[in-house]
Amino acid sequence: MWVYISINLILFLLIIIDFYQGKKEIKVLHFYMYTLVVLFLILFVGLRECGFDYDNYKYYYKHLTNVYWRHNSEVLGVELGYTMLNYISPNFHFLLLLISCLTVGIQFIFIYRYSPLPFFSVVLLFGSLFFLSYMGQYRQALAMSFVLWASIYKDKKILFITLIAIGTQFHVSSLIAILLLFIPEKYLTLKQYIIILIIALVSNIVGKSIIVNYIPLLPGFVGTKLDYYIKGESFTLGINSAMLLRLIIFGIFYYNKDKILKYNRGVFFFNIYFLSLFIYLGLGFIPQLGGRSSFYFYFFEIILAAIIIKESAKLHQFAYLLFFISISIIRQISFFTEWSEFYIPYKNTLINLF
Repeated sequence: MWVYISINLILFLLIIIDFYQGKKEIKVLHFYMYTLVVLFLILFVGLRECGFDYDNYKYYYKHLTNVYWRHNSEVLGVELGYTMLNYISPNFHFLLLLISCLTVGIQFIFIYRYSPLPFFSVVLLFGSLFFLSYMGQYRQALAMSFVLWASIYKDKKILFITLIAIGTQFHVSSLIAILLLFIPEKYLTLKQYIIILIIALVSNIVGKSIIVNYIPLLPGFVGTKLDYYIKGESFTLGINSAMLLRLIIFGIFYYNKDKILKYNRGVFFFNIYFLSLFIYLGLGFIPQLGGRSSFYFYFFEIILAAIIIKESAKLHQFAYLLFFISISIIRQISFFTEWSEFYIPYKNTLINLF
């Protein structure tokens, strides 16, 4: 556990550099420190021997690298792109390191490009998606890497579709990113946002019965997945604590909408985050389905939080900084409490050599 705590403490200290990037010499230091953090995290993630779904993916590797790999890919329901990464990897550790390079590399470049406070955004990422996706359900994390950049090239339709198509080769759920084409780049009115959220809440309450009735009519793979989620999870009606927290954060973002407006694509990112809230709330009666479906859009929380802190006055800046860092810590404590058996102790290939 001390490994995770140490990384967080170092990142907390590096946030200080975020606020002094304006100075030329600090900007250079900031770039090199960020690069070192990225390289360290690539190794931290890629050389691990622990994590959620680690054993499952190790089992997949065994069956995707033998002579029956094509047939096994279909039986396991694994996308072609991920299958090919398995097939070309000489061993499972190489596969993890390769995926870590792609996922951490691509996503952290995105953070550096679009977050005014990159280290702060990384701290928030640790509390939201890092351990569950980078060190767990990493196929979807890799797919998200391409979805993030697809959002930037929304107006270049061929490139947009190409990036999403690449993402689907690692996790077919990234097809949901097509919804980005319908996301406005201007704010809706508060009334419109509220009406949409009410629709999501109604869906949360009545959605279970509707989906159960229509599962037999859905395509085989989709129907099988939904049936698995329904039978494997308890149902949550209304708003749970995680949903309430996202609603509060959305409220903070909306209150600071003028600050977000100052940034290129800021409003677009805000509406993408709102889409994640709508999906998460609307499909909340099946928590895993709601979480997986909103996954690709939830990422923008760490960018928007950095924007409002960067643009706030000193007193508000400190309050928001304290709030979001506290949320990240609480989320991590909650995560490790629930999934400690998969992450504690942290195991690494290099450590085992000594």
